[in-house]
Amino acid sequence: MYSKIAIERINKVNLTTLGTAGTREDSKLMAEFLRRMAIFSVSHNVMPQNPFVIDIANELGFQNNIDTEKFYSREMLEYVNNNMYAYYLIKSYLKLSVISDEIKEVHKYLDIYDPIIRLFEKGVHFIVRSGFIDVTNVGSFPVRNWLSRSQNEPFDINDI
Repeated sequence: MYSKIAIERINKVNLTTLGTAGTREDSKLMAEFLRRMAIFSVSHNVMPQNPFVIDIANELGFQNNIDTEKFYSREMLEYVNNNMYAYYLIKSYLKLSVISDEIKEVHKYLDIYDPIIRLFEKGVHFIVRSGFIDVTNVGSFPVRNWLSRSQNEPFDINDI
């Protein structure tokens, strides 16, 4: 159930328009993703320099070799193979969704990925360079202190 929804979401992303959309309001989605990932990282003592390379399933102790590539459309596979951070994010999201099908209490961690997946769905693109996350048409977020976002109040992203 969770994996079906995740696979549908990923493969519905319109890659031909990715990077052409983005509004200032979308900055809340990136900020909320960073906050949620920071909370997970701090509470599970995971301290990477970059929030996009965290494999939550792996950090929770699920050592698996799920072949996520079989879930991608041809276009999405090409995209993730050319975008390292999208590759890690989407692979981790799909792995966690497959595990959630079997172990229901794990599904709560899927919510961490929701804001970033919503950015993809909206056609917003981001890159990481020079210590910043640059979100097309939205703004920049410093990577250096992203873990401090665990102390921030949540954003209401329901209507974005």
